[in-house]
Amino acid sequence: MSFSEKAVLLHDEKKYNCCQAVLCPACEQFGIEEETAYRLGAFFGGGMRRGEVCGCVSGALMAIGLKHGDENNRTCEESQKFLKAFVEKYGSLICRELLE
Repeated sequence: MSFSEKAVLLHDEKKYNCCQAVLCPACEQFGIEEETAYRLGAFFGGGMRRGEVCGCVSGALMAIGLKHGDENNRTCEESQKFLKAFVEKYGSLICRELLE
């Protein structure tokens, strides 16, 4: 099962919030228990419960941090690339705007 297929399954069938659904599939790659990622992302869904920054974006940034945080966290190069691509594709980082 691909990363995106697992994320959709976790969100749609297991009712994980968006952050959890994006972060949990990355667990195996980084040797983290899925339960830990599930708990870490527990309150980042629904734009941190306020319709603000998309939970998928929050989960993706957590996963990017796991991979690149020690290498370039001062320049934020990888996170900036991701954020730019996300906005170009979806038009916003804001949950309530994306859901409209």
